[in-house]
Amino acid sequence: MRVQGAERDFPVVCVGGSAGGLDAYTRLLRHLPAHMGVAIVIVNHLRTVGTLLHEILPRYTEMPVELITDSLRITPDRVFIIPAQRDLHVLDGEFHLKSISKPRGWPDVITVFLRSLTQHWGGKLIAVIVSGYDGDGAAALRGIKDVGGITIAQKLDTAAQPDMPESAIASGCIDFVLSPEDIALEIVRIAHATREIPGDVLASTSPARNLPWITRRARSFARVTRIPRFLRPSADPVANRVRSEALAALLRDLQDLAVSLMQPVHERLIHHQCVRIPGLRLQI
Repeated sequence: MRVQGAERDFPVVCVGGSAGGLDAYTRLLRHLPAHMGVAIVIVNHLRTVGTLLHEILPRYTEMPVELITDSLRITPDRVFIIPAQRDLHVLDGEFHLKSISKPRGWPDVITVFLRSLTQHWGGKLIAVIVSGYDGDGAAALRGIKDVGGITIAQKLDTAAQPDMPESAIASGCIDFVLSPEDIALEIVRIAHATREIPGDVLASTSPARNLPWITRRARSFARVTRIPRFLRPSADPVANRVRSEALAALLRDLQDLAVSLMQPVHERLIHHQCVRIPGLRLQI
């Protein structure tokens, strides 16, 4: 039974990985703002060796990074790391550690944690499967979908070891197949849709960190938007120069639009959920 509560209504993102996962974790965390109102739980399926992720990952995020201990409270805007040789469960808003249920063969700690989330967490669930061997996590993705969660697999050509994301995709229960950087963008989008992100999100991250997000959003709008007739090339070189200048101005407007999307949702709704650019009408 999924328990609802004021302290358990924020999204939890489970990032499951193994071999090659460190590259995916660092690329993902670099592109996440520090104050999204989301808890990030990294479930790295290690069977015999201890983890050092709680010492390594603080270099790549402004969020606090913590190694999970039994009965640790789940809070937003933090990165939590599973310890080795333990299954991870949630109950009453806390993490609970148990002896690993599969001590031989490939671990299934990602599957165990995802199933526990579907039963005992009331907020939005996001399951992310990144680089690793075997197919841990794939068996729990249907359950995530059944409770309205979002499932994401790392794009195979960006994964050092594609077995885990490939198994997740083969399950038929994946919503998005993305690079680690684009996974971060999707998490931010979901966080925006789930709850209002404080206005200090922009202030908490540097322009350099936000630039990839802004650039991708501008390119996304450019791809889906039909270029007005008056901007299309012609045989007249003078007209083409005028059109080039107009197109450059349009692209600057698109960049401004992408920057505006970093504002909290309620500020964008004030503008009737659309932005007008000469010759275009773009829905946000």
